[in-house]
Amino acid sequence: MKRKHQEELETVYQATVDLISRHVFFKVRTLEDAQDIVSQVYIQYAQSIIMKNRTVDNVTAYLTTIANHLCVAYYKSKAKESVIISVDEDLIETVSDDTDVEEEAFDHIESEHLWKMVRQLSEMEQKILIGKFRFNQTFKELGEKLGLNENTVKVKYYRSLKKMKNMIEHETFFDSFDS
Repeated sequence: MKRKHQEELETVYQATVDLISRHVFFKVRTLEDAQDIVSQVYIQYAQSIIMKNRTVDNVTAYLTTIANHLCVAYYKSKAKESVIISVDEDLIETVSDDTDVEEEAFDHIESEHLWKMVRQLSEMEQKILIGKFRFNQTFKELGEKLGLNENTVKVKYYRSLKKMKNMIEHETFFDSFDS
């Protein structure tokens, strides 16, 4: 790839990656699948536009269209699963708004280990935590994206943090690192 083309791709990537990543992440099942699709979006963009010296009027719309097509292809290749979510309504009222649980769960742990822990959680828990921490989304925004009530998202968020805290306290997670 020519230097000029590489610079153009880097500029487009820096300007759009957060939006495209967020768009794809909430359409697929796992973070890894989302990362693969986002990579493919930029590869296709480079091959069809940059390398052929073409231009598009709205780069973000073009990239979003590519992402949508890749998400459709993704789902055609995967068996659809239905997710049933049950929430104990009594717990909704007991959820604390403070961040003590969050701070306890994330203190004194390296980023790599943290992501491995997150991957041990359910898909829904992963989506909520990643949406909250990676994309700085509110409980309301996450609820809208995931088709859930805001309080349901909040409950799942705090339960996920407690699960991670328990993994740390009981060292069930770190046993897998012993070599």
